[in-house]
Amino acid sequence: MPNVLTTKPTPFSLKLTLFSSRYAWRLKPNGLPLFPSYNSRLLVCRRHAYQDLGATAFPPRSKEQSLKDTDAKDPSLAPSKSSLINVSDIPAPHCGHIRVISLNSPHNKNAISTQLLDELEREVSEINKQALLEAKALDEGNHDTVIGSGTRVVIFASDVDHVFCAGADLKERATMSPKQVDAFLTRLRATFDMISNMPVPSISAVCGAALGGGFELALATTLRVFAPRAQVGLPETRLGIIPGAGGTYRIQQLVSKPRALYLLLTGRRMSGQEAFHMNLCDRLIDPQVQDERSAPMATYQRKKILDSVVEIAKDICEGAPASTLVLTRMIKEGASAKSEAEAYERVLQTEDRDEGLRAFREWRKPVFTGRLKKAS
Repeated sequence: MPNVLTTKPTPFSLKLTLFSSRYAWRLKPNGLPLFPSYNSRLLVCRRHAYQDLGATAFPPRSKEQSLKDTDAKDPSLAPSKSSLINVSDIPAPHCGHIRVISLNSPHNKNAISTQLLDELEREVSEINKQALLEAKALDEGNHDTVIGSGTRVVIFASDVDHVFCAGADLKERATMSPKQVDAFLTRLRATFDMISNMPVPSISAVCGAALGGGFELALATTLRVFAPRAQVGLPETRLGIIPGAGGTYRIQQLVSKPRALYLLLTGRRMSGQEAFHMNLCDRLIDPQVQDERSAPMATYQRKKILDSVVEIAKDICEGAPASTLVLTRMIKEGASAKSEAEAYERVLQTEDRDEGLRAFREWRKPVFTGRLKKAS
């Protein structure tokens, strides 16, 4: 389109009206001011054109722009949304795999939106369903089921530098009705409860900001691994609310009640190192920086933390699948003398128990299969 400030006068009328906080000029195509205006703070562009403008003023629309406009008019024709979660499986020792669920929503710092919650809920439900089937088979002595054939450890991580999860998507929350907010929180609590209670160990790898709901996600996992530069906290009181996805009672399972109250009331942000000293995380890993690294510092550290957490998960999977399943389940449900005796009886019916004793006698590494003994 011709520049209205430099184009020579033409037989058609082209007006550009600019309103600012102090004055505005109405310009003709030759750029000469006619009069100032002091009445508005808006910037308005008005174009009056006639057929004599020709094709140069209105160039043909590209195919991409036409498709974009069509999608805007008909949402059903718009392309599907890209996934906000990346899922990958790493082979585990002996059998099964380690599942890595990485949040990947850089535009809002991995904030928990409705779409992200949908995907997270779906992934966690799948893992929990498989684990409960294996636990049931172990309880019933069903030798047709292989224990540990699916996910043995879950890792929650981030594919975005500087952030693990920034909490709830408050911009989206502002557009919700009270009924929608209530439904969203109900699903969020249920998902975090599922993570906390499922008989599969879970680990959160935090190498950035984990605030509000992001920290509540980390608190719901079995283990937490932080980098020294991680930032964690529950700042909800400064937003006029309180933690609503388990933060108020899960933090009391890790620290004393007065300290938990202090952290909740002040909304204090802590570094990973401070959180480690407060017993809010189980491992503190400081990635060793190499001069020859090719990736940016934040990316390098994030990947190093994840690599370290994968190694921890592999150490867990070196144990017999039935042993880790029974032990995780028993501790989460509340261990007692009775529950320990019952759990011990369950692992005695596995072939891995006999394999472990043979390997000990033969001074070799055991090879666990996760199979139950067949009834004699």
